[in-house]
Amino acid sequence: MEYASQTALLVGAAGNNNQTDLFYPAAYPQVLAVAGTGPGDVKGSFSNYGDWVDISAPGQTIWSTVYDDSYVGWSGTSMSAPFVAGAATLVWSNYPNLSAVACVVT
Repeated sequence: MEYASQTALLVGAAGNNNQTDLFYPAAYPQVLAVAGTGPGDVKGSFSNYGDWVDISAPGQTIWSTVYDDSYVGWSGTSMSAPFVAGAATLVWSNYPNLSAVACVVT
C-alpha cells in the first residue's frame, strides 16, 4: 500500500457488515475508505462506518451489467467506491500536481 500510494490514489470499499470494525484494505491509512449511502443520502443499512471512513457515496440499488447481457441493481460499498474513484480522477485531471497522499484524509 505504501509503495502504490506514492503514485496512485487507492480507493477501497469500507465493507458491508454494518460495523465500526476496521475493514481492510480500506482501513489502511494510504487508502481512501468509502462507505455506502442509501435513499436520502443516509448511511446504507449494510455499510460499515466509523472515524476511519473518509467519504460516502451512493451504494444502494446501483445498476450494473451481469453475464447474460442484462442489468441488476446491486447494493454495497463496492458499488460506492467507483463513484469516488471517478470523482477523484476528475479532480486529479484538473489538479495534476496533487499527490495521491494529499487526497487521502488521515
